[in-house]
Amino acid sequence: MFGLGFYYEIILAAFLILYLYYKNHRPRNIISGVYWQDGKFSTLKFAAIAILLQIRKHSKICSIKIKRFFDKDFESTNLDDLDQAQPLSWHKNAIDAVYFNGSSKDQQVLMCGLARRKNNLVNGFLYLRVPQFSDRFLLSPKLPDTCLYQTESDGNQFKAEGLHLKPMVPMKSWKIIYKGKMQFDATKSETFDVELNANFTTTLPVFNYDNDMHYSGAAKAMSRELWSREYFDNLKTFHQTHYEQYGDVKGYVIIEDEKYDISVNSVRDHSFGLQRDWKIFHRYVMHFFTLEDGTRITIGVISIPVNFSSIFVGFVTEKDGKNYPVKECNFKLYQHGEHGNPPKNYAFSFETELKTYIVNVRVYMTQEFFIGLERESKVIELLSQFTVNGVKGWGAAEWQYRNLNGRPPKSVD
Repeated sequence: MFGLGFYYEIILAAFLILYLYYKNHRPRNIISGVYWQDGKFSTLKFAAIAILLQIRKHSKICSIKIKRFFDKDFESTNLDDLDQAQPLSWHKNAIDAVYFNGSSKDQQVLMCGLARRKNNLVNGFLYLRVPQFSDRFLLSPKLPDTCLYQTESDGNQFKAEGLHLKPMVPMKSWKIIYKGKMQFDATKSETFDVELNANFTTTLPVFNYDNDMHYSGAAKAMSRELWSREYFDNLKTFHQTHYEQYGDVKGYVIIEDEKYDISVNSVRDHSFGLQRDWKIFHRYVMHFFTLEDGTRITIGVISIPVNFSSIFVGFVTEKDGKNYPVKECNFKLYQHGEHGNPPKNYAFSFETELKTYIVNVRVYMTQEFFIGLERESKVIELLSQFTVNGVKGWGAAEWQYRNLNGRPPKSVD
């Protein structure tokens, strides 16, 4: 049973939310017309949200009311089912997506993703860089466009136009298969027959953003926003289940009858929910990388103004094989590439409960693609070398921007 102090915390949190709801309507500082800064009541709002998030994490008594703002509990989901393709919701922007981002110390790269949407549409792509074959990237045929289509028989799989991402053992292994044409660039001036057969395997733990994030990230982000019933409704409407896991991809690729080994360190994720509308994303920057000592790191900042004008997210899978959520990060979106031109050399720091990490990023190659029927989103992949607290690493920085230019008139999928 819970003590009286526990219930006092619930009452205090409810009082603070009600009080701040009526007191928070006022002009506040905003940068670039997007990024809200701390206001008069931000400290109190932070405390209220921090308490609620801690209650949600540790209490089942309040779960019914709290679920008005948050989706289903990750722990109650059958892990055997979670890695499978999920039923798409009724919404026109329903989403079920998987993604792999892998690279190696010698700059071999394998990046791919399939996001299942309505009407057999799939946002999908494949990038390969095999230095033994070429120092250039091989691209799946429709890039920089990512609008692929499934057959009816493939509708309940992560499979479209030659690319197949298949879960094998839940939270342990996936198959990555591709058979088809690839090209050096979007001009299609030189194409190759490619057959990829690889396996993602891992013994590392899953990081689920619903339950494993440090409370400070969401609490700080929400404390800066203007609270209203519409704001809290949006938190629920646009919420997605999202989890990540680090591992390794090994296999081979055959390019024009020549066989090359594939071996990269990779993060993989799975996202699904009621909807994903790329038109509400202002931008994000996410870093996925591996260090020479075996540490794996995800760290980034996201701007979805209807939910959070800026929220830092991420975790570190340390050498001990445990995940540590990020509790602070000094990377400010408005200070880095706000107008669509990511820097090629930059630095920032972040903290977990374990220690502080000072990150240096040096970009060696870039690729970009668009997502959506209207190309609502532009993503720039910065393949990079990392140094963290003096330890070298490799991976990618993914910079996403809202694309207002739309689809070129003569573009052909």
